[in-house]
Amino acid sequence: MAASGHATDLSADNMTSTESNKTKPNEDGVEEIIDSYSAIRRKKVLGLILYLAILVLAAGIGMGMGSYKISFARVYEVILIHLTNLGDGLTSLDMKVVWNERLPRLLCAISIGLGLGAAGAAMQSMMKNPLADPYTTGISSGAGFGAILAICTGIAFVSGPYGIVVNAFIFALVPAAIILFLSTFKKPSCTSSTRCSPTSC
Repeated sequence: MAASGHATDLSADNMTSTESNKTKPNEDGVEEIIDSYSAIRRKKVLGLILYLAILVLAAGIGMGMGSYKISFARVYEVILIHLTNLGDGLTSLDMKVVWNERLPRLLCAISIGLGLGAAGAAMQSMMKNPLADPYTTGISSGAGFGAILAICTGIAFVSGPYGIVVNAFIFALVPAAIILFLSTFKKPSCTSSTRCSPTSC
């Protein structure tokens, strides 16, 4: 009886040690994942701060360039004066050039860049191809065809100066709609970046 009890105790100790050995690698793996995620998050935050600093620097230099030269410090001084309504800069020529002419163009360029970047990231994500662009799906070709149609024949959905832009936009949607329609009839193929089950490949 004593021998059997001793054997039972040994087996229980072995099971406990085995379970502890199994949980240790899992805990280590979780800690590694958390550390790697934290490192990636820190890199993203630092990258965002760096990009914002570059944007502020480039914006100040860009708004100071042109036929009428303005210094970097004066550009942001004019913007600060306009936002706070302090000083006599509201009636100066610098105020008219920076606030009324160059700042709207800069904000428009930033908005267009953000839109193009988001559209490109979405397209590359959907197609699972880091080299995907509007030419891959025919969107650029459709937009070009719509613009040429409006320029050469005068056929446009909207009359006036915006007819070419509206034509290009509408004809760019045509190949995108066709691709989305055809994609509903075909399953996605397996790639190196996706994990597919044997039945889906």
